[in-house]
Amino acid sequence: MKTYQSLEIHLDNENYQGFVDELNQLVTQTDWKVRQDFIDNYKKNSFSEQKIITCLESPEYTLNKKNIKGALWMWNFNGYLEVFNIIPLIDNSLDYDEYNYILKEFFNKFILNLKQKFNASIILSKAEKQIIETIGEDALKALVAFSHGANKSTGNTHPLDFNRWCDFVFIVFRNNIELGVSELIDWFQENGWSEDMAHKLGLEYEYSLDLLVHYEQNN
Repeated sequence: MKTYQSLEIHLDNENYQGFVDELNQLVTQTDWKVRQDFIDNYKKNSFSEQKIITCLESPEYTLNKKNIKGALWMWNFNGYLEVFNIIPLIDNSLDYDEYNYILKEFFNKFILNLKQKFNASIILSKAEKQIIETIGEDALKALVAFSHGANKSTGNTHPLDFNRWCDFVFIVFRNNIELGVSELIDWFQENGWSEDMAHKLGLEYEYSLDLLVHYEQNN
């Protein structure tokens, strides 16, 4: 299934400010822009003046006959530099292909040039992944058992379908599996479920986990 790619930059000498300064300098020589106004506003509102962070505005691209443009955010929040979001500057959202296209343009135009100079270790995740990479074998077996056995027009309302659904939810909960709602919805749609029913199950999945967490915290 498609997924939003992530980009991490690790430096042995941890000179992340130097890396960002060099990056910003490179950006000023291209059709990208440093959005200092966005950076200043973020630092002001987050009370985080010392954080190493940058925001870069991409040029306008055309992908699949649609114009896209984004503000790419990068910081060192987790002990390494990472792109943590790309905000759409045209329309209200970026789908997987659009988000990843802007990220790859950024990667090819700037990060590859800086990699050797800073002896950086770069981790660029794949644009597609199998759900088993997120949830593991046991949860996938339970999910597939539910999906194959359930009536796709009624979801988990039949008692047998509900039992299989609970098996899946309990495995996710017990093992602290971080499966996002959107990822689960995409999986359902890719496996023959309608958009409406996939979203319904996604919401029920989210509610079920919230309920289990609340129960555990109060018992």
